Amino acid sequence: MTDKEKEEVIEEIVSWIDMEVPLTRGEVYNKLDEFGIDPDKVLEGEREGLTDKIKYTYLGQSGWSIGNTLNVSIGQGENAYTSVQMANYIATLANGGYRHELTLIDKIKNYDNSKIVFEEDKEAERIKLNNYENLDHVKKGMEKVVSEGTARSIFADFPISAAAKTGTAERAGINPATGDTYDSYAWFVGFAPYEDPEIAVSAIIVQGGSGGYAGPMVRDIIAEYLGLNSEEETKVMPYGNELAR
Repeated sequence: MTDKEKEEVIEEIVSWIDMEVPLTRGEVYNKLDEFGIDPDKVLEGEREGLTDKIKYTYLGQSGWSIGNTLNVSIGQGENAYTSVQMANYIATLANGGYRHELTLIDKIKNYDNSKIVFEEDKEAERIKLNNYENLDHVKKGMEKVVSEGTARSIFADFPISAAAKTGTAERAGINPATGDTYDSYAWFVGFAPYEDPEIAVSAIIVQGGSGGYAGPMVRDIIAEYLGLNSEEETKVMPYGNELAR
């Protein structure tokens, strides 16, 4: 098969996403066979053949259905987010729904600091919700995770009110380093102080197991940021901030 023929086959497979009636597994199998491709071929590092890979992974995850909505509503389904995306998500939730563009730069000054040559635009778009009070309900639930739930022991005796959520993300496939299935990824997100948020944090431990295992990192980052680790550090780095709204 020439490179051009391969491109044509790929384009054909991609076009299956837009079909009104999804292809059955048997139809995918037959089409691959017509292309001269072994439908049962197993790629390196995979456990399933091409037919199942295309049908249940590629086509199955490329569309959106009511079932996907139900899965997402309870924290399930096929999702892929970076830690910084989750931190921005929590910041948006905590500040009342104002989503900011992620940036590492606040401002840039000239060589002698006498003039600002660039300043980050802090204007933010408020996400559209039918009822913004629902954000308060979510935040209250996260506060209860800290005061009564799965993060209670992690924040025991913590002097600042906080809100958080544990997360245990399953990872499909075989780990090439171990030859065994992946362990779950440990996720933990939070913000503080609860009443007037200043910082949002997200942490992940790859194959870390239960989400609670990432909690101490978030707690310690919040403590460092708010100057809770020592009186001396508080004097050296006085903190005064709030989540941008």
